[in-house]
Amino acid sequence: MPWSNQNGGGPWGGGGGDNKGPWGQGPNRPRGGGGGNTPPDLEDLIRRGQDRLKSIIPGGFNGGVITVLALVLAAFWLVQAVYTVQPDERGVELRFGKPTEDVSMPGLHFHLWPLETVEIV
Repeated sequence: MPWSNQNGGGPWGGGGGDNKGPWGQGPNRPRGGGGGNTPPDLEDLIRRGQDRLKSIIPGGFNGGVITVLALVLAAFWLVQAVYTVQPDERGVELRFGKPTEDVSMPGLHFHLWPLETVEIV
């Protein structure tokens, strides 16, 4: 073997009966650093998560975040509301699932998504 079994520590050395792995913790020690069988403090975990999020967003949760969110939602709506009909196709607009009188000729068109949908025929 590439390591000596005489010291009892395996590839990480050590030996001596301290029975610690390569990262310094024993085999039966729970992950997360808590002692014994006590569960982690949920409020403390939430508070630390909020602090990390506040450090990522410089201004915290103010009007800037709301503005960016509104712009993203408006862009998503616009992408869903614009559709294209090819030259060899026609589009039939459906309002609440029922056809309207409008037949879309070839080109770029707009409909009131999600109230209206378009079937390309």
